[in-house]
Amino acid sequence: MPTPDIDLHLLRCLDALVTERHVTRAADRLGMSQSGMSTALARLRTVFDDPILVRTPSGMQLSENAAEIAGAARRALNEIDFAMARRGPFDAATSSMTFNLMGSDYFGLMILPGLIERVRAQAPHVLVKVASPQPARIRESLANSETDLVIGFFHDIADGLYQTVVVQETLCCVASKHHSSIQGGLSLDDYAAADHVYFGSPPEMVSSIEVMLERALPLLGIQRRSCVQVPTFGVMPRILARTDLLATMPLRVAESFAQSLPLQVLPLPFELPSLPVRAIWHERMHENHAHRWLRGLVQDVGRSL
Repeated sequence: MPTPDIDLHLLRCLDALVTERHVTRAADRLGMSQSGMSTALARLRTVFDDPILVRTPSGMQLSENAAEIAGAARRALNEIDFAMARRGPFDAATSSMTFNLMGSDYFGLMILPGLIERVRAQAPHVLVKVASPQPARIRESLANSETDLVIGFFHDIADGLYQTVVVQETLCCVASKHHSSIQGGLSLDDYAAADHVYFGSPPEMVSSIEVMLERALPLLGIQRRSCVQVPTFGVMPRILARTDLLATMPLRVAESFAQSLPLQVLPLPFELPSLPVRAIWHERMHENHAHRWLRGLVQDVGRSL
């Protein structure tokens, strides 16, 4: 079977069309005319013998095979883009690369908004994809190019990966402003007597915060009672605001939620070390100019915190 007549520009059109699901927006994404993108779509349909986009009453939708076709194209484009970025300067203003990130809840709440603000200002055509944290697969996902950068609280990081601390975070305790017995301060007995919200869904996901607490509390003679387990930080404050439960969480996250919810942000009644928020990457990306640009933006957000 002869090799299809396809070039890098056509692959980038495919990626833009599948991402935007709209011819005009895809054209704007690549700085093309609408007619030029329509011509590219027609060529793609011929090359792949697939409609790619299908018109429906709710707008353009992907064909049955479009996601698979575009996924293969995106992987090929990323490998080419990263190879070129390794060899020469990275032009953020014109790049249409995709960066695949894996980030914790803290990353999503405290770092990602500032990161996207900077990316949009410097590289308006870049696409950032963020996957949920999978601590057990950090090394694997970085090694096989599924993920370019991992950011968050992670313990027991595999040897051989590059890492840097983005920001140090302090832990605190959070309770409702209307708590029946805790007002303005928290004793060790208060902490021990309370029911708690646990961050994580064991065994699939256990946060570094909970690991730290489970190591520290027995040394203080405390056995914490956890009556709710939640998968994200975002759920916890709303539960706390309406109950007598307590939760231990990063101070910056707690203070941000306390601006809009009736919450008390209280110092812990015992000492815990600060938690480092780390950016982690594989050796294959260490000298890559595009990756170094992205890491620089992440560090800049960390400094702003």
